[in-house]
Amino acid sequence: MATLAHHFQEGGSAMYGILCCALFGNPVAFAALIVALVGKRRPAVIGTGAASLVFGVLTMGLGVAGYLYGMSVVDSVIPLVDVESRDMIYERGREESMNNIYFGVIAALFPLAIGGLAILRGVMLPARDPQAA
Repeated sequence: MATLAHHFQEGGSAMYGILCCALFGNPVAFAALIVALVGKRRPAVIGTGAASLVFGVLTMGLGVAGYLYGMSVVDSVIPLVDVESRDMIYERGREESMNNIYFGVIAALFPLAIGGLAILRGVMLPARDPQAA
């Protein structure tokens, strides 16, 4: 059974981008959660939720980009391989490239979920009366 580090290594250089986005996106998601729970100002709640969503989408996008890059490398190597080995090499390359999508989705789940909930909470907050201020 392969370890998490082994799958990370198989994913290639795009995994470091996913990791960086996760390291920045999860604290933003925690901030969005806190602001959504205790915040009373609609723009602050919606803004932190949107920032969390941006990190989630960016993380997932990097996973897809890593997959596409990995598959382009596999496609460029396939003509150089023996005909009887091409299917096996292609499947192995696809499996390794899919690690980027798996890690991207897993790392993006928390920021996406919290960001969506924070925006929903912000929309449900009452609008401030401009004459009351």
